[in-house]
Amino acid sequence: DGHSVVDVVDGLDALTLLREEPFDLVITDNTMAQVSGLQLLNLIRGNRTGAVITLPVIVISGEPIGDQVRALGGHYLPKPCHARDLRSLIAQMIS
Repeated sequence: DGHSVVDVVDGLDALTLLREEPFDLVITDNTMAQVSGLQLLNLIRGNRTGAVITLPVIVISGEPIGDQVRALGGHYLPKPCHARDLRSLIAQMIS
């Protein structure tokens, strides 16, 4: 759909990359090595630079963590999820 994707090994790599480059959106699974998606969202929000605080974040999970994700200003997509649902959410967030 015309988007560029950058993938990383884990949440710590994502955090490092977010400090080095600007991104329009973060999509993360909750289950990752070292740092969960929820922890990553918390770390992103804990960095008080304006760009990171307003950065849209989607956390995908099979666990019922939607309330926690939303409390941190993120967007929750439950598993199993369909590509059309993800594309729709992305379009809403970066339009």
